[in-house]
Amino acid sequence: MRKLQASGKTVIIYSDYPVKEKLDALSFTPDYSFWSGDGFIECMKPDSSGIARVIDSLGFDRVEILYVGDRYGRDGLCAEGTGIDYMDVKEFVKKI
Repeated sequence: MRKLQASGKTVIIYSDYPVKEKLDALSFTPDYSFWSGDGFIECMKPDSSGIARVIDSLGFDRVEILYVGDRYGRDGLCAEGTGIDYMDVKEFVKKI
């Protein structure tokens, strides 16, 4: 993920659970991080309304986004529900 940031890509973490401790353990600071308990999200994946709110609040165009996740049944469906591309994390790691 650091490579992506170094190349000018924006890295956003979106989780069903609080992410601060996980990110601290990895010594990684994304550009943005959100979780389902944030006041303006209040839903869990695969409900796509939460990620839609994140995208809209940041002003990104959906064609510019790649959603990387580890579970199609949650992450993939969430991405599909917002019209953004999805890639399984295992495939993504192979490409970077």
